[in-house]
Amino acid sequence: MYKYMRIQGRDDSYITKYPKGVFSLCWNLINNKVMNDEDE
Repeated sequence: MYKYMRIQGRDDSYITKYPKGVFSLCWNLINNKVMNDEDE
């Protein structure tokens, strides 16, 4: 029985070499100003 499910993207982390999680992907979009204020 699983307690949670991890959602990941296609980009690999440069530290762990594993796919990045959805929260770090969203954080990158916010920091790179890809998302507008409404989407954030």
